[in-house]
Amino acid sequence: MTPLTTQPHEYPYAFHIALDGNGLNGLEGRAGVCVFRYDPATGRYAYKIEYYDGIAGGHAVSVSPDRSLGFLGTTGQHLLFYDTTALAETDRLSTLRIEPTDSSIKGTTHIAWLGNREIVGAIGEHLWRFDIDQLGRPERLGPHGLKLPHAMKTTASGRYLVYGGMDHPGRGEAREVGIFDLHTGTARHVDLPTTCWHVAAHPPEDRFYALS
Repeated sequence: MTPLTTQPHEYPYAFHIALDGNGLNGLEGRAGVCVFRYDPATGRYAYKIEYYDGIAGGHAVSVSPDRSLGFLGTTGQHLLFYDTTALAETDRLSTLRIEPTDSSIKGTTHIAWLGNREIVGAIGEHLWRFDIDQLGRPERLGPHGLKLPHAMKTTASGRYLVYGGMDHPGRGEAREVGIFDLHTGTARHVDLPTTCWHVAAHPPEDRFYALS
């Protein structure tokens, strides 16, 4: 870990990077976060690294709209949140308390922020909404309809949650994406010719792109 020589607010850019173990697939080993701060005007940079005990398979990081809170997605069955400045853990929850999974890699690797203190993520066969101030009392939204949901985004209007799918160790190749209507609580399954883990949302339109 490298201590910051200047205060975090003095850097206009902060990149949050998920850290895993020493494997090559990004789905196993330890779980941590690196924040890399950069000032393009001066070339100065600093970074800080934090690993979290009892958490495995660090995969993706997502930061709240107000940039105060980070979520570390993993392939283990945990939700973990951290302070974006100090990287100190603020809360965690075992998702096995909520719904079991049929694969060890079927974790909550990604979430979508619905506000500064509200998220939605996939656990087991369903999508769940969490209020971070009441983390242990989630709301089940409905079935997600995929073998193994992965990256997810909300569309421009905020009405639709769109998500890619990973191949499932026991249920085969994915070749699918999902669309969940947050107003009606219904999911749509879209078949594709190839597997697409990640999606990108169009900035002003309710349109998205599946990346293979």
